[in-house]
Amino acid sequence: MLTRAGAAFILLQGMHSAIAMAVCACEGGTGSLEDRLDTYDEIFVGKPRGGCGCGTRTTTFEVLESFKGTPVGEEVDVTHQIDEDSCGVTFYASDDYLVYVLDGQTDRCDPGGPATENSREVADLRELTQ
Repeated sequence: MLTRAGAAFILLQGMHSAIAMAVCACEGGTGSLEDRLDTYDEIFVGKPRGGCGCGTRTTTFEVLESFKGTPVGEEVDVTHQIDEDSCGVTFYASDDYLVYVLDGQTDRCDPGGPATENSREVADLRELTQ
């Protein structure tokens, strides 16, 4: 016979398993730059200009350098999670970012990040797309 304490323990174990499954886990690699150019819809260095939303956010970027997709000088809206457990990423207006976008979205599992930390990749993308 199942006691109330036993039932509560089983319920809590089930909730813990569900929470553990929600934690961000990036699988596999991101491939070569050539693969990325084939896979992603947009690849650019941009400056965040603003955003809105809670949990899921849409950040508007001014495209400073384009390797694929939106031309330089234009703006592009990119949707992303901001919660770390959901593979979220936060963009700060003070930084420029290398952004890889697929279906209007990006997350922490996608390549890219602050442009200053990805200068070698930016140089390689310049070379590949010239």
